[in-house]
Amino acid sequence: MIRIDAIWLATDPMDMRVGADTALARVIAVFGAAKPQCAYLFANWDSGANASGETDSMNIN
Repeated sequence: MIRIDAIWLATDPMDMRVGADTALARVIAVFGAAKPQCAYLFANWDSGANASGETDSMNIN
């Protein structure tokens, strides 16, 4: 089970077809850092769907 301590909501949409490295770079650009045990929620730019990424100590999942 993944422990999530906080959920961060982005106001700008993101293309969900990007890879994990690009998504992590976007999290850092928007939030300043990718904090461990946090979830980041972005709206998909083309369909209104939502997607999230969870971070552990080193990666975005």
